[in-house]
Amino acid sequence: MLNRTALYYTVLYCITWNKITGIIHKIAEETFGKASKKQPNDWFDKECQEATEVKNKAYINTQQQSYTTTSTVKYREARRKEKQVHNRKKKQHENDQVETGGIRTTTSNQKIL
Repeated sequence: MLNRTALYYTVLYCITWNKITGIIHKIAEETFGKASKKQPNDWFDKECQEATEVKNKAYINTQQQSYTTTSTVKYREARRKEKQVHNRKKKQHENDQVETGGIRTTTSNQKIL
C-alpha cells in the first residue's frame, strides 16, 4: 500500500498529466482543426453491400461448420469477390472524380486526436 506522500505525488502527477494532455489537444485542434474520424464512402453502393453480406454469411457458415475445407474455400472465394467489387468501385469513383474535377482533397497531416 502506498504511503501518503507517494499517494499525494501520484495524484499530483495524474492531475498535471491530464492538464498537459488537455492543453496539447486543445492547441492541436485549434491549429489543425478537428479531423473527422471516418471519411464518407461515396463509392460504396448496393452492389458493394450485397458482396459484403455474401462474404459475412460465408464467414458465419464457416464458423458454424467448424472450418471445414468446403466452407473455408467458399468463404475465401466470397472474400476475394468482395475485394474485387470494392476495388473496382473505388477505382471507378476516383476516375469519375478526376474526370469531373470534383476531387475532394484532404490534408494528409491531419491526425485524429
